[in-house]
Amino acid sequence: MRKTRRGKLKRQKNIIVIGSFCMLFVFSVGYAAFSTTIRLNAKGNVHPPKIYAINDLKENVLTDSTADGLYEDSTEDGRYIYRGGNPDNYITFNGETAGWRIVSIESDGTMKIVRNTSLGNMPWDTHNTRKNSNNTYCTSSYGCNAWAATSNLVGTPAEFTLYNPNGNSSTDTTTYSGTVTQNSSLNTFLNGDYYNNTSSNASYLGSDKGYIVEHNFYVGTPGNNADEETIALDSQQEKSYIWNGNVGLIQATDYLKASTDTSCTSLKAAYNSPYPCGNGNYLKPSSGYYWTISPYVNSGRYNVWFVNSGGYLNVNSADGSGGVRPAVYLKGCIKLKGNGTSAKPYEIVDDDTCMNS
Repeated sequence: MRKTRRGKLKRQKNIIVIGSFCMLFVFSVGYAAFSTTIRLNAKGNVHPPKIYAINDLKENVLTDSTADGLYEDSTEDGRYIYRGGNPDNYITFNGETAGWRIVSIESDGTMKIVRNTSLGNMPWDTHNTRKNSNNTYCTSSYGCNAWAATSNLVGTPAEFTLYNPNGNSSTDTTTYSGTVTQNSSLNTFLNGDYYNNTSSNASYLGSDKGYIVEHNFYVGTPGNNADEETIALDSQQEKSYIWNGNVGLIQATDYLKASTDTSCTSLKAAYNSPYPCGNGNYLKPSSGYYWTISPYVNSGRYNVWFVNSGGYLNVNSADGSGGVRPAVYLKGCIKLKGNGTSAKPYEIVDDDTCMNS
């Protein structure tokens, strides 16, 4: 009887051990399967960032004139512009996170961007440099308001000629003409030291400059008609002279078009109180002022339009010290990710084919 009882106890122990082992095995396999499922589900829920072509941004074109966002440019077919106090048009460029803003999507598929802050203050044209016998248009020691030499303008005009209305009639004008053989000092700097990165300064253009495309910048003077001025007419007058290059500045009309205030109807409106063009305008600086590329015509041929922190456009002599916010055009082949906010700005997706095209 004692031997039989010991045998039963032994068999019971073996059954318990085997049962425990089986349960441990089942739990282990189940846990592994469960963990794998979690990992697979987790991987399945991680979505790659959406990649945008430039044209994809047009899917969100607005028609409400008071909202921040992308709109059709009413003065140029096929062109789109960002408007408003803070639209989602931030873009990382040149290693400067959210450091630039998208101004427009051009009709040729390129994208115009401008630096969100100034590189620093410098003259548009240095004092008394171009007042000489070779530059008969430049008659003032206060600098000269021709952005480029006539030989560097599209079509290569023989002279640089701008018109200034004397009275209230758009036909009552004075003509200022002459030769220009040198670029402005700011043009020279932006397309020389800044573009070629000949300084260790981190704000100078680096590897991203491969996405920049040479493009037309309009360097004629807006606001010549004293009686029937409109943004459309201002834009047309800016196109009277065209410079093709890598780095420029925004035009005066870029600032006008960025405002959602319906009273911002012309350069004249931007110049006069109550300065409506500063309302709902992301291009309005928080302090100081910065240059545009647009000349203002007077007898001295030295004044240039600038954007002031008060929200208005005004003029200063070209040898004055103004903020510099470079503007460039990016190739139409670029791809973007992000959503354009300051927290998650658009970023250019690395593409050697596009950069080298």
